[in-house]
Amino acid sequence: MFGYIVPLKQELRMRELAQYNAYYCGLCASIGARFGQAARLTLNYDSTFLAMLLTGLSGGAAQPCIPRSCGYKPFQKKRLFAPDSDALRFSADFNVALAWYKLRDDWQDEKKASALAGKGLLRRAAKQVLADRPKMVSAVEAGIRELSVLERERCNILDAPADCFALLMRAAGKEAPLADVRMKPAFEALLYNIGKWVYLADAWEDRERDARTGAYNVFNVTGADAERAGFLMHYSIHEAIKAYELLDIAVNREILDNILYDGCAARTQKLLGGKHEQSV
Repeated sequence: MFGYIVPLKQELRMRELAQYNAYYCGLCASIGARFGQAARLTLNYDSTFLAMLLTGLSGGAAQPCIPRSCGYKPFQKKRLFAPDSDALRFSADFNVALAWYKLRDDWQDEKKASALAGKGLLRRAAKQVLADRPKMVSAVEAGIRELSVLERERCNILDAPADCFALLMRAAGKEAPLADVRMKPAFEALLYNIGKWVYLADAWEDRERDARTGAYNVFNVTGADAERAGFLMHYSIHEAIKAYELLDIAVNREILDNILYDGCAARTQKLLGGKHEQSV
């Protein structure tokens, strides 16, 4: 359920692409510094979007990226890393918390060996993020638990599981570091609607695999077709954009515009069988 909120790379200028990659690398470094090297395996594009969004709302001027070597690719030339910040640290914590509780849920419900192994790798990180951000972690845990109940009951209300995940995103976002508290309602509305889109996109992409394995998938249970799925996904992105346009973005505006206006639309079109390819 990760990695859907991405830019349409061919529409980014070179410096914008370099900036986006710097945030991806900076978030990876922040996860490693806070939780150890194994936790870096949980890194995903959705959390990179969150880090860039929070940076854009920080109210300060853009900080220059830092050239440094990558521990995973020590023999390659240095690359740019976004500097450490509250935005990166919160996004790193949210990334790890969501990964941990999703792995725990997968182990409890499906006894996946990969989930058990992942839990073992993240156990220390999960304890640390719980100690550092108990309210945010509580929101993630409650949301995943409620979502698991819907899945076990094989809920046949099409948008109920997506709404559950969306509420998780909004609740966790209440703990995000925002410089201007007046931005909170629009920020939380954006997280709610983008969270709904992520769940729907993931479920639609996985429906054939889930049908083979017998795993719960709301589209399989309800028999909803591509037209219905497309309506819900497009509506969720439309509502996310409406909230986004109420935000005062001081940094990363061009990249965030690309992600929400172009990247999510292209990903939706591709998932629904269109020809517009996503290049991430």
